[in-house]
Amino acid sequence: MIRSLRSTLVLVAVFGLGAVGGCVAGGGSNIKKFAPPPEDVMPRRLMVAKHSEIDTDSNAYIDGVLVSVYFFNYDREGPGAEQPFHRDGTLRFELYGAEGEVLCKGHFDEQTMARSASDQRIGPGYALKIDFKPRGYDDVRERVGARMDFEFTPSTDPEKRSFGSTLIRLGPLY
Repeated sequence: MIRSLRSTLVLVAVFGLGAVGGCVAGGGSNIKKFAPPPEDVMPRRLMVAKHSEIDTDSNAYIDGVLVSVYFFNYDREGPGAEQPFHRDGTLRFELYGAEGEVLCKGHFDEQTMARSASDQRIGPGYALKIDFKPRGYDDVRERVGARMDFEFTPSTDPEKRSFGSTLIRLGPLY
């Protein structure tokens, strides 16, 4: 009986230490934070991470999307050169249907972009909810793929635009 109790305690201790070690090693963010690049460094690449398609008007058809947008400039050197960063500016998007037709387009002004700036999963980014309906979108009734193209124009250097794209699904929500 004592031997069985001792074995059980040893197992609990071993698994307990493993669980605590796992929590310490994997808990929180493992992203190392670096100082942002100088103000004259402009984004050259734009990455869009789609989180989900959404039904904004509760009619069971997709008419919006939640995304995170990240700005990169891989021409930088030194520590943190691969980390995304924030910049003031505007973001435009266009949604294309299966046949390449423009289903809707819109933009986010500087104030909206500033309000959406936050630390995202992979570093500094922008969390955006894009509702297609106010931009002239009509529900697509069949399940199809669509493409969203994005263009960021920085306030301080409008000639240095950056572009990105993501694929989404349109049609019935389920």
